[in-house]
Amino acid sequence: MSPTVARPTDNATGRTDRAAWAASHRVVARLATAEGRAEFDAMVAELHEHIAREEDGLFPASLTALSGDEWDRSMAAWRAAHPQG
Repeated sequence: MSPTVARPTDNATGRTDRAAWAASHRVVARLATAEGRAEFDAMVAELHEHIAREEDGLFPASLTALSGDEWDRSMAAWRAAHPQG
């Protein structure tokens, strides 16, 4: 069974966004090259380091620096900005 790739669509019309569709194919083709894979691996490593800094530094620091009310306000703001969770 082959994986299904979602087609990028224009949310207003529901039609396939052909430019985005073509761009996604170029990205996949680039990942098939050694250079593209190396770039991807570097980006994943950078993202991992970024997340680690947040989880190991920023988040623990915020627990000690914010009051209960400040924490509640920050979580409410995050939920408002990310309604799908």
